[in-house]
Amino acid sequence: MALRNSTPRIFPPLSDYACLRELFYYDFGGQDVDGDSLVYDLVTPLNGSSSAAEPKPAVASSLPYRDINWLAGLSETNQIPGAPTLTIGRLTGRLEVRPTQLGLFVFGVRCTEYRKGVRLGETRRDFQLKVITCSANARPKALLQLPGTKIAYLPGRDTLRLSPGASRCVTFRFTDPDPTSALTFSLRPVNFTAPLPALSVAQGTVRTPGQPDTVTSQLCFPACFNTRGKVYLIDVIVADNGCSLPLRDTVRVAFISVPDPNSAPLLRTTAVLPLRARVGDVISFDLTATDPDNDPLTLTMAGRGFTPAALGATLALGANGNQLTGRFSWKVDCRAVDKPLYEFEFTAATAPCGERQAATILIPIQIDYSNTPPALATTFPPAAAPDSLTVIRLPIGGVYDATLEGQDTDNDVLTLSAVGKGFDLAAAGMTFTPSSGAGTAAARFRWMADCEAVRQQGLEVTFTLQEATCRPRPRTRTVRFEVTPPAAGPFLPPNVITPYQKDGLNDVFTLDNAQNNLPPDFCDARFANIQIFTRWGNRIYRTTNRTFRWDGGGLPAGPYFYLIEFTNGQKYRGAVTIAN
Repeated sequence: MALRNSTPRIFPPLSDYACLRELFYYDFGGQDVDGDSLVYDLVTPLNGSSSAAEPKPAVASSLPYRDINWLAGLSETNQIPGAPTLTIGRLTGRLEVRPTQLGLFVFGVRCTEYRKGVRLGETRRDFQLKVITCSANARPKALLQLPGTKIAYLPGRDTLRLSPGASRCVTFRFTDPDPTSALTFSLRPVNFTAPLPALSVAQGTVRTPGQPDTVTSQLCFPACFNTRGKVYLIDVIVADNGCSLPLRDTVRVAFISVPDPNSAPLLRTTAVLPLRARVGDVISFDLTATDPDNDPLTLTMAGRGFTPAALGATLALGANGNQLTGRFSWKVDCRAVDKPLYEFEFTAATAPCGERQAATILIPIQIDYSNTPPALATTFPPAAAPDSLTVIRLPIGGVYDATLEGQDTDNDVLTLSAVGKGFDLAAAGMTFTPSSGAGTAAARFRWMADCEAVRQQGLEVTFTLQEATCRPRPRTRTVRFEVTPPAAGPFLPPNVITPYQKDGLNDVFTLDNAQNNLPPDFCDARFANIQIFTRWGNRIYRTTNRTFRWDGGGLPAGPYFYLIEFTNGQKYRGAVTIAN
């Protein structure tokens, strides 16, 4: 992966001058958008391609450039003589020097960029700084007296103790011996990051006609400021408007702060324990939150191991003066039967000084739920085995009636239903008339046997007793209904007729009055036709009348062959002889 790196933003232009024997400082610190580390140091400036004889060459020379040659007494570690000499903060980039010589000095600054300990590159710049003699500028002064005394605060010895009930403000006096001196005041935390206290006055002018020689400003700490037993340090800084840079005075104030005491909120409820509920019950009670210090309150509801809203529980909030009220309501439904106990946690909370204080009430609600399966009784014959079907058989046109009854000791609402397996009850000649009720249900069933049961090769009906409860335990009974085909004896048709004797015996070929008749018509197995053929295959007779009577049609004596077909594809073949 290619390295992606942005050039750090560093080295703002240096346009100031330094005053002899006055502290000069300048911030060269930069920023890097990639978060890389920047390290600063002083280096020898580069000479370039110019010289005293040719200060502006017509053509610039290429890299690398030579370093400058230091004059006597100057070097890379003493680029501007001073007490202290020129230095730069390795990590801050802050440049400092108190010059002890007049003149124009050149110095070099380098910034090296690191990422995870790996050097990425460097940037360097050369600067000039002129040291001149400036008008005398006296240092301003910041003064602090210990509260309630006339004793001056001494850094390193004294510690301010800010206690509940006492004043949290101290008074600073700022002055400057120079006339018409504009002073600015600022604060800088040393060993903490909490929000800073405030100065009542941030700037002022002293020793101007009509103006005092001292500016007074109060440093006030918030009542919530809490050092948690530690000593915090804060610098109170005064700066003048002197040249070339402001002179400063700093008082480092050590302090311990204890916030004002604050009482925890109070939470009360009208709930009377223990609370028990069944499905369909409504649980409701009130909660009241108060705070002795009248701090702003919040009132919340949570569930231990569950989300109250997912169960339909609500907490309606309201206000009554300094009180915060809540109305809990829960209509228990089937979502609650998964657990026997629900613990609702109500919390009244305040956050004085940003520190949370809370009062909690735990309300357990026991869910009482059990279910006994309903009982189903019918007039159907009992099954031969637990897993076997009861089979009802009737002839075509037969009628079968049955009753069903359900009972439930839990008094749950019961319903009875009947569903055909792959068919509609009404289309199969079945009717089912149920009635439902709490703890009881009944139904009447009737079947008028028809050919639909034959076409379906039997009809299976599942009767179900269902209960209206959270965890229903239905009861079922499956019954099979079949049509009994009519009994049919052996088919032995006559094989000789004597139509020409005219004696009234065997005059015609018929199957309607034979002792052993054709199989009876039955639903889709019905007589379709009979055809009679000569020995050469010529059809001489055909009819669809089951009660046909064939007298030979005047044909000569001899054998003839017939084919009988039923609508279900069943066929019968045989021969009949016309005898003289």
